[in-house]
Amino acid sequence: MPEQSEAPRSKMMEVCAAALPKGLSIHRIAAEIEQGAQNKLWVMNHMAELRDKYADQFVACRDGRIIANANSSEAVFRRLKKKRENLSVVAVEFVPKEPVIWLL
Repeated sequence: MPEQSEAPRSKMMEVCAAALPKGLSIHRIAAEIEQGAQNKLWVMNHMAELRDKYADQFVACRDGRIIANANSSEAVFRRLKKKRENLSVVAVEFVPKEPVIWLL
């Protein structure tokens, strides 16, 4: 497969950047996506520990810390909004009482 020239890619980035709201960059969006993914991964990797304290609750994680929890996702999001958290980077997950087994 032939290598893509940088010109079309550069033009595409230019068009995308122009469409973004002022103060928001493609690099910032990418960083927030990465941070959100890391927070979700942290929750998944610590689910057994979280189950001890937050079974059957929704939790919100940022930077390896639980910053909110409640019995409903709506209540968690209300708490996050009240704290003015950046919802783009926070992972909100349900912590089931029992481990989930996926059958594929």
